[in-house]
Amino acid sequence: MSVALANGSDQAIALCRVGRTTKDCSLILVATILASTLAFLDGAVINVALPRIGEDLRTDGSLLQWLMTVYLLPLGSLQLLAGAFGDHFGHRRILFLGTTLFTLASLWCALAGDI
Repeated sequence: MSVALANGSDQAIALCRVGRTTKDCSLILVATILASTLAFLDGAVINVALPRIGEDLRTDGSLLQWLMTVYLLPLGSLQLLAGAFGDHFGHRRILFLGTTLFTLASLWCALAGDI
């Protein structure tokens, strides 16, 4: 007997509950929300810090606009690839890899001496 699911969230809940406890499903949800919030917060912090970044790196407004573009373009495009890679290689592995690369790239940017 098959059960028709109303929408994608119902399907995700049903898939999560196969072989997992409610606590496991809640932890999965919290982990993915925190990981996606990381990118949102980093973008907001960069926007707020742009004047200070411009002062510290002695650059003008046009290069600071490029800084935001260079940050957001790979972030948006790599999210599409991460979804496909997650389906192929495993979502947990790709989430961990993506979060690690994001952290290392953020540290590298923080240590930059010029634009």
